[in-house]
Amino acid sequence: MNSQFDEKNYKKKFSDEFDKKEAMFEEVIQKELVISLLGDVNVGKSSTINALTGKKLSDVSSYAGHTKEVSLHRYSENVVIADTPGLQDINEETSKKAEDFISNDTDIILFFFNASVGPTQNMIKTFNSLKKLNKPIITVLNKIDIWYEGKVLVEEEDYETIVNQIEKETRQEVIPISSKKNFHIDVLNNEILNVLEDEGKDILFLKVSKYKENKVKAWINGASITSFGIGVIPVPGADIIPLTSLQVSLAMRIAYIYDCKASKKDVMSLIGATVTGSLGKQLFKYGIQALKGLGWFGGPFGTGATATLGGSIAASITYGFGWACNAYYKNGMNLDLSEVGEVYECNYREYFHKKVPTTVR
Repeated sequence: MNSQFDEKNYKKKFSDEFDKKEAMFEEVIQKELVISLLGDVNVGKSSTINALTGKKLSDVSSYAGHTKEVSLHRYSENVVIADTPGLQDINEETSKKAEDFISNDTDIILFFFNASVGPTQNMIKTFNSLKKLNKPIITVLNKIDIWYEGKVLVEEEDYETIVNQIEKETRQEVIPISSKKNFHIDVLNNEILNVLEDEGKDILFLKVSKYKENKVKAWINGASITSFGIGVIPVPGADIIPLTSLQVSLAMRIAYIYDCKASKKDVMSLIGATVTGSLGKQLFKYGIQALKGLGWFGGPFGTGATATLGGSIAASITYGFGWACNAYYKNGMNLDLSEVGEVYECNYREYFHKKVPTTVR
């Protein structure tokens, strides 16, 4: 069993996987995402978008769309926020035009209720008419800070009464927020991502989201768990090869949401500073020596200890690489590769020592 790292084979595998992933990824990021905001005047539609993105809606110039009744704001080349008129300002003609736009162009609707007003008959009527369009709707209850003192909920009865009324009328879960106080904006962010994931457009929203690093963490953890499954059947020296596709995809997604382009040369430079670099090889060698210490080479195939260790090495490599990518792209690709290597080492060792019992190491 060869315990040497085959760098030539790794680079060939990397190049092939990068080309495949790039073609698939380009298809995804060519799509457009349109988010429509509906609710009464002064319900906090704009301030909610400000809180989600960190960018003021008023600072993003509007442009003409299919109808002048809807203000369109392009947050990135792929993301459009459609601000509709306040419900009380909608007449029959305007309503029809706005409805046509939502029906034909919108991917997801954020429908806002005001905590100080509750679910009025007009709002419920409008909500029910929107449900007939079969578009995903997220129900938002804004301005819940009226029931708080500081960060403490003091008017719990009023809070629960309004939430229950809205959920009863709309027949769907309400997300209570305060865009003014930044309460539960991350919860709303996650719900938007959950809905868009079904459409394959979650990554488009992440590019403009203020909470993108929360999702990066989830991606890295998920990729590490998958890597563990790959590494449970260890083939030292070739173990890292099946992880290439996973790592390339991870690098591309992280680069995109930080508004960077992950070129083949760029990602290979990252891999050279981490997985296949001298530091990566040292850590890999350390894992091989640990496997040898457990009698894996020349002995019977796979004990529980060797399987755990093999999986943990694969998971730790991916975990370290993911956080190295995050540091690099978050800093606009301006981080020195030696610093990237340090991020990799720190996170590799952290994950490895956290997941592998001392008796196995």
